[in-house]
Amino acid sequence: ATAFYVFLITEFEGLRQMGFLIGTGVLFCLLCVLVLLPSLLAWREDRKQRATGPAGAGATSTGGRSTPIVYFHGFGTHHIIGWSYRHPIPVLCACVTLTIAALWSATRLEFVDSIRSMRPEGTRGMVVQDEVVERFGSGFDYMMLVVRGRSEEQVLAHTAEITRRASVLVEQGVLRGVDSITSVLAPPEQQRDVLLWLEELRGGLLAPGRVEGLFAAAAERAGLRAEPFDRGLDLLRRAAATREQITIDSLAGGDQTQRLLQRYVRELDGEWKSVVYLHPPPRVWRRSAPPEVEELAADLGDDVVLTGTNRISERLREQVKADARLAAIVGGLVVTLLLWLDYRKLSDTLLSLAPLVVGISWMLGAMAALGFDMNFFNVFVSSMIIGIGIDYGVHMVHRYHELHGHELDRIRDGAELGRRREAVANGLGETGKAVVLAALSTCVGFGSLATSHYPGLRSMGFVAILGALATALTAITLLPAILGIRFRAASAAISVPEARAAGDGTQAR
Repeated sequence: ATAFYVFLITEFEGLRQMGFLIGTGVLFCLLCVLVLLPSLLAWREDRKQRATGPAGAGATSTGGRSTPIVYFHGFGTHHIIGWSYRHPIPVLCACVTLTIAALWSATRLEFVDSIRSMRPEGTRGMVVQDEVVERFGSGFDYMMLVVRGRSEEQVLAHTAEITRRASVLVEQGVLRGVDSITSVLAPPEQQRDVLLWLEELRGGLLAPGRVEGLFAAAAERAGLRAEPFDRGLDLLRRAAATREQITIDSLAGGDQTQRLLQRYVRELDGEWKSVVYLHPPPRVWRRSAPPEVEELAADLGDDVVLTGTNRISERLREQVKADARLAAIVGGLVVTLLLWLDYRKLSDTLLSLAPLVVGISWMLGAMAALGFDMNFFNVFVSSMIIGIGIDYGVHMVHRYHELHGHELDRIRDGAELGRRREAVANGLGETGKAVVLAALSTCVGFGSLATSHYPGLRSMGFVAILGALATALTAITLLPAILGIRFRAASAAISVPEARAAGDGTQAR
């Protein structure tokens, strides 16, 4: 539960909610195990005793009905643990070799931050998007310069200057195009110059009737009728007669122009904002913004902010890496503290952590070997494995202490020591079956994610399966080998004083 609650310190709302829900669910399961399960077990035993009766309390059948025997398959776990416990050196050598190979393979892992790779392939939307990019040579990964101003005139003037400077990047080939409100509405200063120019032409070139007469004569020479062009000439006449500047309010009168304006400029909470769209070449600069654009945004001051899908992707990538790293470190430290509070011995704490650390190394190496990359989904699986895989080592170490007990130092008989050693091996084998069963159930649970239609969820499921299998495998191989060496060392410490005492008795006799 702690490993999942660690997600509450991350900045992503969805991840925080997932950590809270799963961590709370684990605690509810714990409550059921502590309260409900003992009641069910007691009820079953009471029911069994009533069925067998006082005289046949030890019988295995009553009235021809056999008491069911619980048996779960260990999939060879008992033999694996027994062999690892009795032959620790080869197992340790093999684990060290595999760990080194896994760490070397893990260096090839890359973080893929493409949102597109997280989406299902072959959907109609993706196909249409690729077709648009191919036919029109323009992608959908545009950037935006958000311009702020205290007034409409200020923001339009600033937008015009930014558009002019961004157009230089188009000439340099950095951008494919620039689009802003200046394509629809010229800045006020430019409009004033145009109005003065129109005023000068009204007595000459744009004199009333002169343009219509020239056009009619030209159409007649070309064999065309001038009547179909009356509407266009009327629009030209009205434009030439304009004596006032065009503002946003004057364009906002119609629904079409209103929707067009909202794409470029609007007033929000007493502040004007305008957007300059920057179009990079298709399929280029998806992970970050071009350096020239970054430099332009920095030169424009605090009133201009650069954003876009590539900027969001870059920010998201760095934030996800930082949060995943923080969650793994904090989760590991808190789990280590909980183990130490339980054992009150550093050696036992490290023993329980050994399968987890080695198992995560194997998981990362297997990811690289199988062609999986880190992404926004599976990067947090490493933190989840801390909560999933730590159980296996804890159960094995606790079972070892139950079997080993604190009476080993009282044993003075070599035969008794051998029997205790076999009892430890058999006990670890029994617990190993439960560990394997827990790991397989975890794999089945995450296996449902592996069947998802979304690549991100699929990768999360596969990586979780690899982590559960790796930590369980180290718990039934590496940990029994270390425990076997530990038991031998404790046995040797007992055998030496015993042999020395026997030798002193012989000399005395």
